[in-house]
Amino acid sequence: ATSPETTRQMRTLWRTAPDDVVPYGVERSWLSPPSEVHTPPRVSLIGRLEPSKGQREFLRHLSPPGTDFDLKIIGGASDNEYAREVLPAWEAYYEGYQSDASLRQSYRDSDIVVVPSWLENFSMVGLEAIATSNALVITADCGMAQFDWATADNGIFVADGRRHAAALVSELVANPDLERYQQAAYEFACSLTWNIVAQEY
Repeated sequence: ATSPETTRQMRTLWRTAPDDVVPYGVERSWLSPPSEVHTPPRVSLIGRLEPSKGQREFLRHLSPPGTDFDLKIIGGASDNEYAREVLPAWEAYYEGYQSDASLRQSYRDSDIVVVPSWLENFSMVGLEAIATSNALVITADCGMAQFDWATADNGIFVADGRRHAAALVSELVANPDLERYQQAAYEFACSLTWNIVAQEY
């Protein structure tokens, strides 16, 4: 299994248990040490626009950006009807689909990345976020959030829902320790490269 979430699904749906739980790794080339926190902090919501990604509910509880933070919504729309529900109030912040090179730069230009999904067996967005020195806000529905290392000490903030995720973002952009959380996220991500995961497991 790739996470505790995958284990839960296997036990519930397949009536079996995995032999081991092996997390995904990140390519070493993704690792990018932190720079200074931007003023105001930059928050990125990265992922395809579709109901399971939770953007609509997250944004309903997020105060529109002002002087507190900048926001970017990044990702193609795989569900056009859903996108029409989400974007009208947030169109000014929508970057759309990005190429791999542009996406990697967007991660590096961010301070906080949000993954408000209803369900992710792991969440590569979350892993790429910490590899590029972002504090991560991720919902407990995601497999990555269910490991015992998903803690604030590692720059990872686990939300119990989309409303809580929005509240955590509001707290983080005003937190004087944000730079420390970014450094912690980067240092932890260094232990989750594919080479290290392969050697460990």
